[in-house]
Amino acid sequence: MLKEPHEIWKVLPKKDWQERQEYITRLTSYPLVEYRAEIEQGIRNDDDADVRNAAMEVYRVLGERGFPSLEALLQESNHEVRLFAVNILCSIADRGTFPLLAEAMSDTDVNVRVAAAEALGKIRDERAVVVLENAIDDEPWVAMAAIDALGHIGGEDALRILYHCLEIPDYQEFAITAIGMSGKKESIKYLSGRLNHWQLCEHALKAILEIAERENVRPDPEFFMHHMPMILCMLQSADPTTRKAAGKAVCWSRSMDAKQCLIESVSDEDLQEYAVAALLQTGERAICSIVNEIRGSTGPHRVLLVKTLSMLGQHASLLQFAGDSDPEVRTEVALALGSVSLPQAAQTLESMLRDPAEEVRIAAKRSLEMKAQGVTP
Repeated sequence: MLKEPHEIWKVLPKKDWQERQEYITRLTSYPLVEYRAEIEQGIRNDDDADVRNAAMEVYRVLGERGFPSLEALLQESNHEVRLFAVNILCSIADRGTFPLLAEAMSDTDVNVRVAAAEALGKIRDERAVVVLENAIDDEPWVAMAAIDALGHIGGEDALRILYHCLEIPDYQEFAITAIGMSGKKESIKYLSGRLNHWQLCEHALKAILEIAERENVRPDPEFFMHHMPMILCMLQSADPTTRKAAGKAVCWSRSMDAKQCLIESVSDEDLQEYAVAALLQTGERAICSIVNEIRGSTGPHRVLLVKTLSMLGQHASLLQFAGDSDPEVRTEVALALGSVSLPQAAQTLESMLRDPAEEVRIAAKRSLEMKAQGVTP
């Protein structure tokens, strides 16, 4: 059995993943000073990826015990070595890495600074906000990484900086996305103005909805109605996430001008919940459109529209679909008619006992039994 750290390190890089983990555990049980030189040289090794990757894995297992060694690597003249050191700190994702990462934000190499900014976002240490704010004036790649990191960190100070970034043309899109990650209810007002810009509206709408759902708030329907022309255009987007965001906004708006979009959204599984809720809020004004959609379309969403009619108490409208060609629609009608007191409802249920579809007959029988017992299904 290998006993000395240098012997373990010598064979470690060529082991398969499972054995390598065992060897790393054995290696890191020794004091770092006994193998520090080997793993530092492993990071410097640009000829053998196995050796370099093994060294990175050792550092990740060491965690804060490896910080003195990583600090030394951050002073290396080779920018690639410094970049690997920052990436290791990022993978450790510990708040204790903050001083080293903050120092790396002043590195002469842009890639090192970008990696340091990304790592600061990953550890989500609020002490990094000031450092990242200074990076907004750095080269664009660094500034964009800093904006993203601020979004991950969040908090009032980070959001204050992100609101300022909304005014910087080159960084508006990144700031919107970052605000969506950590914004609060009051952040929506900062984003709303961007709904009027064609290049930013999709990002702004997605961020607003992300905040609203996370914070469990709903902007007033009038909020979306002011931007309805833009939102309806987004419904035609080739991007499915954009269509989903636009459909959700239409649902939340409960706009009568968009009621057909609401009805069509019932066929989208991602939007059904919002569409039905909006149709229920719209009430009787949506009845004709719902009935026409059931009559003139095909697909499983028709069953949900029948349920919507039932929830709206539109019993007379339900009766006309008792003979629908879709047995699932007829089944839903049979279940709904159990709570309808109209004489015609009982007669219709009696006729549905002879329906060719067994599920319809079962539903009709159940509803008739419930009516006989005076129980609402």
